[in-house]
Amino acid sequence: MPGYFNFFPVLNYSNKLSTNILVKIKFDQSIQNNLAIFYPYTIQQGERADQISERYYGDPTYDWIIYLSNNIVDPYYDWPKNIEEFNEFLIAKYVNLDYAKSKIAFFRVNYLNSESLISPSSYESINSGTKKYFAPVFGYNENIVSYKRKKMDLAIETNKIINLSINSSNGTFTEGEMLYQNTNRGMIEYANSTNLIISKVLGSFSNGSIVGQESSASAVLYNQNLISQSIPDSEASFWEAVDYYTYENEVNESKFNIKILDSSYLNKIVKDVRDLLS
Repeated sequence: MPGYFNFFPVLNYSNKLSTNILVKIKFDQSIQNNLAIFYPYTIQQGERADQISERYYGDPTYDWIIYLSNNIVDPYYDWPKNIEEFNEFLIAKYVNLDYAKSKIAFFRVNYLNSESLISPSSYESINSGTKKYFAPVFGYNENIVSYKRKKMDLAIETNKIINLSINSSNGTFTEGEMLYQNTNRGMIEYANSTNLIISKVLGSFSNGSIVGQESSASAVLYNQNLISQSIPDSEASFWEAVDYYTYENEVNESKFNIKILDSSYLNKIVKDVRDLLS
């Protein structure tokens, strides 16, 4: 069976006949939304689209059907990476794995990490500003029997921005690097010899020594002023910081779950693509 690009039109480019690979196609939306002709599939570590095509369609060259079924435009970036490829990707993008794990990407509501229930009386006693993070659980006769964490897919770039006044600097701090004071940390947004502006703050900085993760620059913090705050301290426990390693891993893991076109529809799809490109 010919591969995907065999269907593409040929054009004359610089007096040479060439396949017009710039043509783009996709399944009709009604086909994409018809769950009856697809079934879910979990890609195994290291498994390729041509291997899946061979297994389900008896021909490895139908790998393009799998790509189109899942809106995969660039197999290099959109296909899930195995563990070795994923680590290599992170090192190329973030220098090393430890840095990817330490640098905060964003903050999001952590309802997925909390399955505990609270009683109606406990709900009534909590801070009014935190009640929005809970949803009622109904029992017999529509009575509220408890409260659980509400599904809230909310994310923000930073929780707060702080201006730090420093002196006794040793070295030059770099914008974009993480600033540390023991286990407390924050990302430097702006730096000069007397002030640092940090965001994505974890913990609480106090007067004393601070150090930059990448530059290894150090200084003495003697004063700080809160510039803005997106997450009140009273609500901080309902949010979590997501580092770049976690974020990239979640994106990669989501790519393992794809859908496979039922083989009985294969000939129709091939015909439609051939007719479309002819």
